Amino acid sequence: MNTQVIVNSPNAIDVLITDHRKIGELFTDYLELGEGDSRLKEKFAKFLRRDLLKYMIIQENVFFPFIATKITRGQDLIDEAIVAHVGFKELIAKLQNMSPDDELFDATIKVLSQRFEIYVGDMESCFFPLLKRSDIDLDELGVRMLKGAEKVD
Repeated sequence: MNTQVIVNSPNAIDVLITDHRKIGELFTDYLELGEGDSRLKEKFAKFLRRDLLKYMIIQENVFFPFIATKITRGQDLIDEAIVAHVGFKELIAKLQNMSPDDELFDATIKVLSQRFEIYVGDMESCFFPLLKRSDIDLDELGVRMLKGAEKVD
């Protein structure tokens, strides 16, 4: 997650969208490498693991607790997101024990990418509309998320 990117406002939705796009681009860049250089693949995989873990930490430590009591149906969506995070972490752990030369390395990245894409779609189509309709101070939440991200660095 690139917390150094300055969004037009600290709005939580803008912060999340920025992170979604950055992580999505990393997946795209990795998958376009094809049978490329193993060192380059490892470098991309390292960035993916780092940014995806950081993204989840910010959600789990800042985003979810902040919204948990403030939106209707919030806890159900949070629970589903946390289950998705468990799946991401399992795949990331597998990647950490593999090298780009391993037979299933690319396939693991691809599955992680597909799951992330689905997750992002759910976030943007389910969470975001709820947030927009709520009385949550999205600017305050965005600032908290950016400050939390600085602590993870």
